[in-house]
Amino acid sequence: MKKSLAAFILAVALTGCANLDEVRQFAGESAKLGAYTELTTNFRETFAREEPYLTGPALELAKQNDQQRAAAYADLLAVHETVSLYMLTLARLAGSESFDLSARFDAFTSEVKAHPELGFDAGHAGAVASIGKTIGKWMSAQAQAEAVQDMIREGNAPLQQSLDGMSSLLRAYRKTHDNERQTVLGLYESEFALAQAQPKDRLLMALARKDYLAKRAEFAARAPKFDAAEAAIREVAAGHEHLYENVDALGTPRLKDELTRLTQRIRTLTETIRALH
Repeated sequence: MKKSLAAFILAVALTGCANLDEVRQFAGESAKLGAYTELTTNFRETFAREEPYLTGPALELAKQNDQQRAAAYADLLAVHETVSLYMLTLARLAGSESFDLSARFDAFTSEVKAHPELGFDAGHAGAVASIGKTIGKWMSAQAQAEAVQDMIREGNAPLQQSLDGMSSLLRAYRKTHDNERQTVLGLYESEFALAQAQPKDRLLMALARKDYLAKRAEFAARAPKFDAAEAAIREVAAGHEHLYENVDALGTPRLKDELTRLTQRIRTLTETIRALH
């Protein structure tokens, strides 16, 4: 009888500890990390957009840069996929749902390489590999508070470094975006100045101005996504750091309130990014 009562009390205690809804919601929302994949693809396609505006040595340099971007593209996407899967695995452990992530995990078994020219160094690449090992270890674990705690302890350091790598990549994307804007819009603006001094075909000029305004609007619409994406990464990093610092007390009201705030902030940033065209 005493043993049965003790087992019941222990079961109730474990059930209470396993009530990690705020952790699950934070991890699930963090897995989205909006705009990173879109901006990565946009970075990859830079040359296709800027080629008509380049000649001579500038064109040759752009071709070389395009080859480097193409070679790095799979790695750059894998960074996001790894971080996203880590968060989804954490969400599964912290919740009552049972879902299989193995297909997504199997899709990126190759090692992510460093790309120092983009600010993504060997430390970042190693951190992504470490997260991959952590995902593989905990993907099949049963949902329980102890598993969540152990995963957070094991994953925090490489996750923080991987998120830092993503921020570095976003800064490289932004620099490329700014250079492309300067190249494309600068050519229009210099030609417009020459055309005013020597008036030519009015229809051609009208079409050029229409295209110029469209390009300017395109660059202006893309720019805020960099800020929102970097802000989302900072919130994810901050949230996971809070989990790590409070890993032995994941059910405290203070931590739950902070996770709820961060989850809402990430959700708002994700919605903001979706609304940007």
